Amino acid sequence: KLAPKARPELDPHRMSISSLLSSKGIYLNNYMDERSEYQIGSAQAKTEYFLTPDDLATLQCERPGGWGAGPSRYYCSKDLERCALRKFGEEGLADKRAKRDKRVANKRKREDDAKKAEAELGLVSANNTPARCAVPGGAPKPCDGASRQSAIDLTGPGGFAPPAFQPAPAGIGGVGAGNSNAAPLAPAADVPEVACNKAVACLRTEARKMLKQYMSWDYMRSKNSPHSAYASMQIGRVEQKEYAALVGRKNDPLLRSVVKSGAWYSTTCDMRTFFGTELDKAGYFRGSGGRYGCNKQIGLHMRQTLVLKYSPSNKTMSVGFEVKHLSDDESDDDF
Repeated sequence: KLAPKARPELDPHRMSISSLLSSKGIYLNNYMDERSEYQIGSAQAKTEYFLTPDDLATLQCERPGGWGAGPSRYYCSKDLERCALRKFGEEGLADKRAKRDKRVANKRKREDDAKKAEAELGLVSANNTPARCAVPGGAPKPCDGASRQSAIDLTGPGGFAPPAFQPAPAGIGGVGAGNSNAAPLAPAADVPEVACNKAVACLRTEARKMLKQYMSWDYMRSKNSPHSAYASMQIGRVEQKEYAALVGRKNDPLLRSVVKSGAWYSTTCDMRTFFGTELDKAGYFRGSGGRYGCNKQIGLHMRQTLVLKYSPSNKTMSVGFEVKHLSDDESDDDF
């Protein structure tokens, strides 16, 4: 009969309080006591005290158990403060906190400036609702006429307009060919605008094709995620005005209404705004190939929000999205 293995020596400095007490035969409640001094999580400790995982490994922590608790660790604020002072010193810690507060204040200022620019450009109203045209003697309604036409043109030839406001196929600018009020032909000065619209349409097609490499079970396995995984791709040689058109801000080519963090402008938009009529051409954004065509089970949810970033220094656009396992019986009506 084999002898049981000897239990290794316990290091109390690298053990949680619950584990240390249970080794002595004392058992605590599975959930963390609200009166406990261990109330600061790992992420908060790294942000507020500028500590690394190696620094936190030297401190005592509490690991609450229970259903859905996960591998959470909570630390005492006094221990974190002593560790930060020992690592940076009193002056160094105060300097780091002052720089952090300045960064946060600048970030808030950029966000406020972007919101004011949105209201000035008419992208949103002062109360963060879509801009609308005032109607005398009645409630406001979506813009029509020339204002409606400019709203339709925001995202170029592949742009999206609500079904109730789609322009008529005949004529120019959504006006019938037989109408005497039809808009005149575009002058020669609008040629660069037409070229921009063509470039935006080409970018939409290129982005749709690049998505295919992420819609596969091989990518899902590489992320160790059987249901959904986050992905990002980069597209080069994108002009700033083209990026503005892709995110639905063609009236803001200087990107005043988009928050810039470091070298990147960052904003979000829905699938319809970014891809336009490419959604209708491609139907489902699903993968292809694989054993027995299994990659068709991987695709993009049509109602998800994309994260779009742009670096004007190297003219690179980054598109962040989520790929997921879709059921075979899902249709476009489900989205």
